[in-house]
Amino acid sequence: MRIAPPTESELEKLANPENGAYILPPISDERKAAVTELTIGRPLSQPVTLKLGAMDKPLAALSECQDELMTHWGIDVEKHRNLSSLASPEGNPGRWVNANDYPSGMLARGKEAIVHFRMSVDENGDATDCHIQQSTRPKEFDEVVCRSMMKRAKFSPAIDHKGSPIASYYRNTVRFKLP
Repeated sequence: MRIAPPTESELEKLANPENGAYILPPISDERKAAVTELTIGRPLSQPVTLKLGAMDKPLAALSECQDELMTHWGIDVEKHRNLSSLASPEGNPGRWVNANDYPSGMLARGKEAIVHFRMSVDENGDATDCHIQQSTRPKEFDEVVCRSMMKRAKFSPAIDHKGSPIASYYRNTVRFKLP
């Protein structure tokens, strides 16, 4: 996610990637300093604009916090800054959790859920851990997501700017909806 929209050049590269998916570069310090307001629209019926002042220093602090968090995930932040490709699913991740995985107790009670997860992916593309980022609960859904992901998820590893595979992560969401 970025605080500024892609430039025209970046939009072109996103639409026509040459070698796999195009990764947007970090926003320049100049563009960060130019951010002075935040408009919040949906789900509000009328957008609200917050006047913030220059955001370069708060964004630098946020970036530092994110880097520290990634080190706790076992990621080499310096190598991760200039990836040539992200860790990406092999096959359809929509098949990693299927209808047979729906917790039977939750199905019987008519419960639905949304589970945001993060997979740790090593330099071989193997899933090494599953973390629930956010969930609507009950915890039975979280357990099913991680168990299914660890059993079925397959990845191509992230590749650094030198062409070497490195440890990274993959984030996604599972929605449990009643038939």
